[in-house]
Amino acid sequence: MTAESKCTKSCATGCASSCEASKSSCASSCASQSSCNSSCPKSTCSEAKECSAWKDEGLKYEGEVADEFDLIVVGSGPGGYLAAEMAGKAGLKTLIVEKEFWGGVCLNIGCIPTKAMLRSTHALEEVIHAAKFGVVANLEDLNIDYQQSWVKMHERKAKVVAKLSGGVKFLMKASKVQTEEGVAKFVGAREIEVNGKVYRGKNVILATGSHSNRMKFLEGFEKGYESGKLMTSREAINNDKSLPASMVIVGGGVIGVEFAQMYASMGTKVTIIQREDRLLPGIDKEIVDEFARILKTDSKIDVIYGATSTKLEDDENLVYTKDGKEEKITAEVILIATGRVPASEGLAEVGIELGARKEVKVDKFLRTNVKGVYAIGDVTNQNMLAHVAYIHAVTAVHHILDLYGIPYDPATKPVPACIYTSPEIATVGLTEDQAKEAGLDFIVSKYKFATLGKAIAAEETKGLIKLIVLKDGHIVGASLMGPNVTDYVAELAVAIEKRICVTALTHIIHPHPTFNEIIWEAARSALSKLTAEKLNERKNS
Repeated sequence: MTAESKCTKSCATGCASSCEASKSSCASSCASQSSCNSSCPKSTCSEAKECSAWKDEGLKYEGEVADEFDLIVVGSGPGGYLAAEMAGKAGLKTLIVEKEFWGGVCLNIGCIPTKAMLRSTHALEEVIHAAKFGVVANLEDLNIDYQQSWVKMHERKAKVVAKLSGGVKFLMKASKVQTEEGVAKFVGAREIEVNGKVYRGKNVILATGSHSNRMKFLEGFEKGYESGKLMTSREAINNDKSLPASMVIVGGGVIGVEFAQMYASMGTKVTIIQREDRLLPGIDKEIVDEFARILKTDSKIDVIYGATSTKLEDDENLVYTKDGKEEKITAEVILIATGRVPASEGLAEVGIELGARKEVKVDKFLRTNVKGVYAIGDVTNQNMLAHVAYIHAVTAVHHILDLYGIPYDPATKPVPACIYTSPEIATVGLTEDQAKEAGLDFIVSKYKFATLGKAIAAEETKGLIKLIVLKDGHIVGASLMGPNVTDYVAELAVAIEKRICVTALTHIIHPHPTFNEIIWEAARSALSKLTAEKLNERKNS
């Protein structure tokens, strides 16, 4: 019997025994046996590591080594610090290296500071529109100092970031993880040089993250960054001294629309240059169309679709082509928000295999081609999201510890996507168009916030939920736009991954009145449609 067949047999036996008690609950929630099995620990599978062995040794450093560790983590972003915490608490001798920000891009110049700023701008809008809540005051003559408010909002943001960043360092200390601040230079596949000392890891986790796609290959862009005419999201979130009167944003993805609303709500005239014929590619078209209308009517943001940027002329005009014609647009600042690229510099030189976009190639346990070396988070180019990096970290560390054996499969794992606009957008699973392309037999169930009690009471009635439900009742996709939808989309991720059908979801008590009650309403509506079809079939049989 091969190691692979032995491992498969061991895993199957262990999972079956540990899952026996929960089979009935799986069945009652319409879960398939395979989804039940995949969620069960496989600690009995002691030979898991032999099933897909690393194929290469990578470059070996032959010089003097200052210290050796069970695990070295390079990068302290969400995935990196979680991996270090887990390893340290499990008793592994662990080192984590950070070159700049404890907490990484997300905590310092990405997810957290943008959400802090957006919350401040939302508070300002609540003041401006306080009359609709019955507040009687001289609201028509409000004297809002937008420039000073902008500065104060950044001061608040800085305090939020400092608190969380300090928390990461404290967490490392509490987990007995050794920390080093400096650039980690790979001198071998499992050896790094930091501050003049070389360290070796039995295992290494690459959590080096990503950086902005600066498009410096376009004429005039490099000079534009030097002068400050062009900026990335890093500069845009730290632009704390002066609020620009106008801004052009190249890119209508998540970063672009979040910054567009942030600046527009403070009075900046914003124009988005979008190469595609719609905003937010990959998000359900019905949701995007409604959001685009809100951007135009409420936020006064202009969008130029089908436009491809070609150069920055005289450090002033952004030149783009549309419908075969060359056009020009200018603004006080231009934000380039065209996505991010993996930060994998120096890894190929020590034997780490990279993909077409310079991402580190990994398997379902986040292993690279080099023995003992894992990669997690943005550097793998698998859904550049902090919550994906968290799951990567859990998967990799559990594999190092030889526990559970639960793989991460990006092709099948439902990943919630959250966009912190006003109203918020959240999705998980398939869109309606994707379900059609896959040839699935499904129904669509919708419910609008305009008819939800909590939404009406809170004056938050824009948006809807949209469920993609197979004819057997299982949910395969969900798209939401509305108040706080990012806070409860996880319920639908659970439903999709664990194959909880709308029958089971309808029988789960959802508190009333709440925003997330809209999930129950949509599930109940879907069940009503399916029930009507069944009764009709019964009647005609």
